[in-house]
Parts: sequence; C-alpha cells; structure tokens
Amino acid sequence: PALDPTGTGDGDGTLGAIRAHVQVAVSALTLIGQDDGPADLAGRSPIDAKTARELAGNATSWDRLLTHPVTGTVLE
Repeated sequence: PALDPTGTGDGDGTLGAIRAHVQVAVSALTLIGQDDGPADLAGRSPIDAKTARELAGNATSWDRLLTHPVTGTVLE
C-alpha cells in the first residue's frame, strides 16, 4: 500500500508503520554510562556515547553480540 505522509498511528499505509533497523556497535560500559567511548554506526562513522545511549534507550528491541574487548572476536 502507498504511504500517506499525513497519516498517523502505526497501521498499514501510515508512516508509523515504517521500522528502521540500525546497527550500533557500542561497549557495555558506554551503554551503562561508565565510559564515554565512541560507538560505531554500521556502514557510516563513529557516533558519540550520548547518541549511542539514546538510540539504545529508544529501541523497541535489541540483538546482542558479545565480543572480546581487545581482539573483537565474537564470544557468543
């Protein structure tokens, strides 16, 4: 169905029905506010810690991938 840019809500045909999938690589310490290291917005560039925390806080769901903090090797 065509999207109506004036439509509200999240039903078919409204802009609220569109869901973005954004990948952000960020350390757990940065997420909990113990560190202010940058995060990485996949395919783009680094983003600041505050922006990463805001994106994570507003997300309706997460996919977590645990990596080694030094080597970057996937642990799980």
